[in-house]
Amino acid sequence: MPRSLLPLILASLIVFTAAASAAERKEIAAVDSNELGRETQRSVATGESLSFVWVVPQEFWSVALSKNGSVPAADRAAMTDALRPYMIVAVVRADVSPNAALLFHDEGAVKESVGVSYVNAAGETVPMQIARDVSPKAAQVVGLFKPMLRGTLGRLGESLHVFIYKDTDADGRRIASPYQPGRVRVALAPLGKDAGGVRDVEFPLDALFVPRKCEKCGREQHISWKFCPWDGAPLKE
Repeated sequence: MPRSLLPLILASLIVFTAAASAAERKEIAAVDSNELGRETQRSVATGESLSFVWVVPQEFWSVALSKNGSVPAADRAAMTDALRPYMIVAVVRADVSPNAALLFHDEGAVKESVGVSYVNAAGETVPMQIARDVSPKAAQVVGLFKPMLRGTLGRLGESLHVFIYKDTDADGRRIASPYQPGRVRVALAPLGKDAGGVRDVEFPLDALFVPRKCEKCGREQHISWKFCPWDGAPLKE
């Protein structure tokens, strides 16, 4: 690879700009839920431990409900409205036994080990708090969705712990929008054999936007890139 292209490739991979919010958003029904899931999940496995983190923004529920034709439109709207002030963070943590069995940590231990914050485009960190006043409607909807979340992960999902975080500030403004540059940072404290560490989910989420193409080479580009990593051409924002 020519050395002159390396800075462009690195820039295209890591630079997030406010202009991403002006890109064309997909209709919710057109969003691929599997792609959205892949962008928002992080896992680390070693010979001694396993950790899995899934950041679930409110848009995920809208996408999931849009695929379910059995739910009337009015009910879908009521469910998404109930979840609007919240963000879900789902976590699995386990030790690996000498015979390779997974020994899952319980919900209380996992909850104590998790810290969540949002880092905005300016690098400012906003701590996110567990929601203490979840509305009955929202709690009911999350309860309905838990089996779906767990079902997508097979056996791992059986020990998935689901935590509800406030996604609004004191003025009622959203903290962590997946349409805007930033990142949700999930910090895991050491637990059992797992050393913990930071798991970042980068925003904006590419799955929520209509794919852009490089005018020079025609390849699809991630929503956050400013330059095509293949030919270095600047991308329209």
